[in-house]
Amino acid sequence: LLTQPYTLTFTYTSTTPPITLTRSVTGLVPTTFGAAKKLVLTPPPGGGDSGKALSPPPVITVHDWAGNTVQDSTVQVTAKVEPSSGTLGGTTTRAPLNGVVAFTGVTLAGKVDTPYILTFESATVSGITSVSATNNPVNLTPGDATELALTAPAASMPSGALLSPQPAVTIRDAQ
Repeated sequence: LLTQPYTLTFTYTSTTPPITLTRSVTGLVPTTFGAAKKLVLTPPPGGGDSGKALSPPPVITVHDWAGNTVQDSTVQVTAKVEPSSGTLGGTTTRAPLNGVVAFTGVTLAGKVDTPYILTFESATVSGITSVSATNNPVNLTPGDATELALTAPAASMPSGALLSPQPAVTIRDAQ
């Protein structure tokens, strides 16, 4: 419940007899939020290392039809990722606190150089407009090293001879 200042002005005009009456009343009026109608993403989600928490984390605000934050919303918001080669980790469905859902600690694992689109929607209340970060795709950097891969094996050579070709090892992350 919000209390907003207001001024109401009433004017009555008559042509017979010619008269104008005006009355103004000023005070506070209690107002309530409308029902949840849309989800707003602010700021756009950040990227980071594959498999680590998104930084900055996505933050969703629940708005009513007039753009007010619905402070007492019980809408459950779910994060999803496209393409499906990306994997979200952590708690991907959350309830708002004072109309705001912060997806702190949510991780995204996937391939480097693949733009991932995060979408936020609610299945708990019908008629809510979902939001996608289509203009701000998440790009990942390599995650922690988890594997050494022999990518160019050495040829068989006599003892003491220089290896030709030289062996090559690639460091890879979990993706």
